[in-house]
Amino acid sequence: FRDLDTATEQLTQNAKLVASDLGYSDSFGTSVSLSGAVGLVGATRERNIGGNGNGSAYVFRDLDTATGTLTENAKLVPSDPGYDDMFGTSVSLAGAMGLVGASQENNYYGSAYLFRGLDTATGTITENVKLVASDGQYFDKFGTSVSLAGTVGLVGAIQEEVNNGSAYLFRGLDTATGTITENVKLVASDGAI
Repeated sequence: FRDLDTATEQLTQNAKLVASDLGYSDSFGTSVSLSGAVGLVGATRERNIGGNGNGSAYVFRDLDTATGTLTENAKLVPSDPGYDDMFGTSVSLAGAMGLVGASQENNYYGSAYLFRGLDTATGTITENVKLVASDGQYFDKFGTSVSLAGTVGLVGAIQEEVNNGSAYLFRGLDTATGTITENVKLVASDGAI
């Protein structure tokens, strides 16, 4: 939908976004993010390996002028997909970078994946950086929520510390490589189960 700042009545969409490989029960649209004219859409049950619903995310560009039904410019997948990872649980865009959460990756520890160059990416691509918690444990669900602003990322883990939950801050994502852990862990002063 465009021109929402001046809309005064019920609208119909300017364009419909669909995955080129959409399948039964893919959950396309689980999460969405928009930055300028670029959109990112998560599909947590998409089967990108061996029929298992580990998830994908899809990049759509030129949404400021798009009409009709569109398919993606690029498909994002993790380099280490596993059964029921829920990759695409959360997504966030900032410029040409995207952050995708996989809340059930590695036996529910969870992780997040950073992708750069989304302004020109095509085809199927894997991450530039994998983000994990330095103190990750079973069932933390790190990656349930993600946010990206400039070169800084924030990742939520809703069940960390025996269901108290916490968030993890990552800096320098424009140059980071490999698997990295947080710069800062954020917790509530009055956290409780």
